[in-house]
Amino acid sequence: MDVENEFIKPVVSFYYNEGLNEQEARKEITKKYGPYGITMRTINKWYDIFRSEEYMSDKKPVGSVHRISDEYLIDLINENPGLNMAELGKLADTTASVISIRLKEINRDSERVKYNYKPTGKARAFTDDYLISLANENPDSTVKELSTLVGASFSSVSRRVKQINSSEERIKCKPKNIRIPKKFTDEFLITLANENPDISLTELSSLVGASTTAVSKRIKKINISEERIKFKFKKAGAKSKFTNEFIVNLVNANPDLKMQELGELIGVSMSAISHRLTKMKNKGIKLQYKYKGCKNCRSEESQKPKTRISNQLVIDLVNENPELRISELARLTDTSISTISRKLRIIKDSGQLLEYGNKKIQNEKSTSIRSSKKFPDGLQTRLINESSDLDSIELAKLVD
Repeated sequence: MDVENEFIKPVVSFYYNEGLNEQEARKEITKKYGPYGITMRTINKWYDIFRSEEYMSDKKPVGSVHRISDEYLIDLINENPGLNMAELGKLADTTASVISIRLKEINRDSERVKYNYKPTGKARAFTDDYLISLANENPDSTVKELSTLVGASFSSVSRRVKQINSSEERIKCKPKNIRIPKKFTDEFLITLANENPDISLTELSSLVGASTTAVSKRIKKINISEERIKFKFKKAGAKSKFTNEFIVNLVNANPDLKMQELGELIGVSMSAISHRLTKMKNKGIKLQYKYKGCKNCRSEESQKPKTRISNQLVIDLVNENPELRISELARLTDTSISTISRKLRIIKDSGQLLEYGNKKIQNEKSTSIRSSKKFPDGLQTRLINESSDLDSIELAKLVD
């Protein structure tokens, strides 16, 4: 839906043809459509269009409801030369637009009736000469500033300026989006930056009296062909509160402290101290610090020399101690569970004799075998009651 032409234009046109001025039309529209239905600016725009001769169309009105004869309109105008089109429309029981169209039709071939166009509603608050004079007296003013001086809407002044300049440019206004002139020269910025090489961009901008973006762009522009400003852009954020030497001394004096505890002593987060230690290590700075915690424990274990055991040692140990579990075998050989488990798989895959089986399966098998042995229920009950701290395997051994 074309809101402008299908809703706004007919509504404003209705009140324009009724002879109401802009303020009165706005009041009536607000009552009917609310305060945000049609703005005052839009009403002013359409009133200016309606008043302009350019709006007068040669189209005939649709339908014959407002059709009036040529003779009747000629007599009406001649009898009432001081009336405007809205007032003539009321007398003819039609609209001002119909009167205007019929008048143009009558005078198409020859001027059969003389009519001086009169403004409907509120008269123009300023003349063309006044606007030209005002614009020439204020050459640096924009259209918006001129409209403030004139006391009219921006759209009214803008449209009037275009009408005046249609044949010849008599009014010269500054563009709407005029760029703000530079507040500081290149030489001033070069001198200021070179005299204060250690200040940040924010501090430099404060001294110049401009935004950091403006100063940054100007520095880059100045240095395009040649580096005239020796300025290092510093990252935003607080400066480091402690030196590398301070950290070295602190770590060496407290080698047992964790990252979190070191951070608390310095007054920074654990991630900050960790990042700093990593940077120092990458630079080749030696620190007497060992990482603590689970991850670090694993790294310490990985640094221990691995105990090498032969397949024969494992075979002898397993065959001599078939009841031991993998964890117990690992403790005896001073290796990890994964190492002893891997050794057992290698030995088994090679086909070497190894009297070792899964303890859980072995126990279940032994239990099923022993369960076939018959012994009195009373003995079982008494044995359990007297040896409540023993597990089922140890009870089975006692029974054997």
